[in-house]
Amino acid sequence: MKNSLPRIALVLCVLWVVLVLLSWVLTAVMPNIAMRSLLSAEGIRWFFGHFTQSLATPLLVWLVLGLIACGTLRASGLLALRRPLGFRERFALRVVAAEGAVVVVIMLLLTMLPQAILLSATGGLMHSSFVHSLVPVACFTFTAMSVTYGVTVGRLHGLADIFGAMVSGFNKAGVFFVFYILIAGFYRSVVFVFIF
Repeated sequence: MKNSLPRIALVLCVLWVVLVLLSWVLTAVMPNIAMRSLLSAEGIRWFFGHFTQSLATPLLVWLVLGLIACGTLRASGLLALRRPLGFRERFALRVVAAEGAVVVVIMLLLTMLPQAILLSATGGLMHSSFVHSLVPVACFTFTAMSVTYGVTVGRLHGLADIFGAMVSGFNKAGVFFVFYILIAGFYRSVVFVFIF
């Protein structure tokens, strides 16, 4: 799988170049076609002026938060529980379960009560603040639970270890960011070319 990742990235780059050339050729040959060229003045201005905006999506934030949560989960030892569990591990799991229960209760209170704060303007869950916050709340919850577990069992000894655990998810995650940039950029280019 590791050897196929560069090939997949190359395919995405080739598709992007084909899109650029195809949009240029088709708009030159058929000027009345409902397409925009990425090599026109408008297309070049759009690409340079909106590149950062094209990448700044909630998905990027979710990727960053997910990597922090995954790194902390792994570094704390919460993902690799070994049997038999010692007293510290059992106690830490109880504390982590209590933390999770508190988060669930808070989210229920913020969504299930009449006129709850996280509901939409129409009083439903769809398109509400609750739905938009699910991934960040889950990532923050797993990060907090991992830190609690790691500190309680003695795997994380201080602020430097906690910070190192949170950053550890990024060590091997560079491939995600490269693919995110390629996929998001290609997708936004397709939207620019074909959709007005």
